[in-house]
Formats: sequence, C-alpha cells, structure tokens
Amino acid sequence: MWDSIVNGCQTTVSLGNAASASADAEVLARFIAAPPRLIDSIIFYTNSQTPIRGWELRSQDRLQKRLQSEMTDEPNRYYYALRRGEVRTLNPDERAKFTRDGRFHVIPHDMLAQFLAAFHGLPYVAYKDKGKIFSVHYEAVFPPDLRVEEALLTWRASEAADRVVSEALKNFINKLEREVVTSKATLDRLATYANVAVVWYVRATRQMVGEQGLQRLSAVLRTQDTYPQLRKAIDEEWRVQSIDQSWVKSLPQI
Repeated sequence: MWDSIVNGCQTTVSLGNAASASADAEVLARFIAAPPRLIDSIIFYTNSQTPIRGWELRSQDRLQKRLQSEMTDEPNRYYYALRRGEVRTLNPDERAKFTRDGRFHVIPHDMLAQFLAAFHGLPYVAYKDKGKIFSVHYEAVFPPDLRVEEALLTWRASEAADRVVSEALKNFINKLEREVVTSKATLDRLATYANVAVVWYVRATRQMVGEQGLQRLSAVLRTQDTYPQLRKAIDEEWRVQSIDQSWVKSLPQI
C-alpha cells in the first residue's frame, strides 16, 4: 500500500511553508482507498476538474512511472522528467547520475510523446495538438507494453535529426553573403517560391474540402489526415510539373 496526494499539492506546500498555524485550523480532505487498477483513473478524473494540461495529468500514470524507473538503469541513464520544475529540485549528486560528457541528459515526457506520435504516423497531432496525444491517442502512442528501448531509440533518433537539420541550416547560413541575401534578385526568387507554394497548396486544399468549401475548411484543417493528404497532393503536382524539365530548370536557385 502507498499514499499519494492526487489533488491539493498547493495546499500541502502552503501548510508546510507556514511559519505558524492556529490550533483551530481545519483543512477539508478526502481519502480514497482504491485498488491499483483504478488509481490512474482517479488521478486523471480528479485533476480534470481544474485546468491542468493533459500531459501533466498523465505524469502519474503507471506506464510513465515505469519508464522513469527503467531509464535510470545503467548504462547511459536518462532522467525522465514527468513534472514541470522537478529537474530543479535535484541535488548535485542526483544530477551527477545523469551527467555524461559534461551534459545533463534529461527527457521531458511530453516531448518524448510528440516524437513517439510522429514515429507512429501522427506528425500533425504531434506538432499541432499535443494534448490529444494524452487523450484520444494515448493508447496508440503509449501502449502498455511499450519498451523503454523503443522510447530511447525514438528520442535518440530525434536528437540525431535535430543535430543534422541544425548543422545543415548552419552551413547554409554561413555560406550566405549579405549582398546576396539583401539583393532584389533574392527577393524575387523567394517570391517565386512563395507564389508556387500558395497556388499548389490552395489547389490541394480546395480538392480536399470539395463542394462544401469554407463550411468544411475548418474541420479539414484540424484533422490528423490533413498533412499526409496535402503532402501527397503536392508530391503528385511536383511529379506532373517535373515532366517539363525546362519549367523545373527555370526555378531559380538560391
């Protein structure tokens, strides 16, 4: 058996920090004796009464606790952060356990969730609607049998991708010359790219909404299938235009 404060941490901290309290002070409390299978649901629905983010509600989920425990195992430990600000509470000895090559290795669980969602085919949800990862898509992104190795591989892959993109962008920017960047020719080139993109995306979006037009536009843009469908349409447009090699070659290069 174990005890946990489900809702009322602010009250508890305030009482603990109080210099003095009246002997007549009273605090309303509710105690719930629940079987383990109901604990996660009690935590989730009790805290749903107040505006707390979905990933914070799931931070005490048994799966999240298991991942946090397993990530502390050797070799190459990671600190799996489940709550905002908890990293700041670690003392130097605790931080040292997760420090390698001069860097503290921490994985915020809400960021890991976004990467896992993208790897599971939900890039739009991961980027635009993180809250849904911890509600309607939670079982798909965090199945009960999720292995810590899969979670760590996804995180390492995201680190590698971020590093590659950052290096490529850095190399590209370092090669730029101010005269080129500020020239009218560059502005014209960027305008050409923008005009082509707008035409193609508007055309693809119109095809998706069909005859209902603006009435359906908002609903379409909010669905997780929008990005894959738009990308497919743009790719098809590019293949069609690529048939005319002279048109493709006419696109200016920066």
